[in-house]
Amino acid sequence: MKNNHLFFKKRSFSGAANSGSVLRSGGGFTLLETLVAITILTMATLGPMQLASRMIASARVSQNRIVAFYLAQEGIEYARNTRDNNFLNPPNGWLDGLDVCFGSDGCVIDVPNASMVACAGECPDIKYDATNGYYYNYIKGVPTIFKRVVKIIPNVGGNSDEANVRSIVSWKDNIGEKKVVLEEDIFNWR
Repeated sequence: MKNNHLFFKKRSFSGAANSGSVLRSGGGFTLLETLVAITILTMATLGPMQLASRMIASARVSQNRIVAFYLAQEGIEYARNTRDNNFLNPPNGWLDGLDVCFGSDGCVIDVPNASMVACAGECPDIKYDATNGYYYNYIKGVPTIFKRVVKIIPNVGGNSDEANVRSIVSWKDNIGEKKVVLEEDIFNWR
């Protein structure tokens, strides 16, 4: 029995010198080291996350600008097409049907439904309908953020064979109000 106390070693934990040595013996991190590591990791991930968020917002602005450009171009193309159809029907004047756009408020050109209506004050929003193949129109679908106004000024510079067509598409997004303006002169080439 004398050898029994050799297997068990008695430890003493009294005094201030020994109190920290037991906790640090595992070689782990302190709370301060952990907080510093978490802070550095957070800062390292926030930069790329902010950059990705800005790129997504920039892509949305670019997408809206492209749609607005094509909607504005469509307004000018419809006016040009109406002029060309008037040439094919000899009794018509070259600007027949476009006179609803002569006012200061302009007009709405609904290309899929082949109609033009004068705006009284503010023109309505363009609608988006993915079911019929004519995506942007004024009759059915979900209202979009886009508004298109087409204004035509006949007799440019006193020339009765020239008219100015101006197609303005505006929209509001998170950044503010944006606008695409396309302008073209059309001529009586007959």
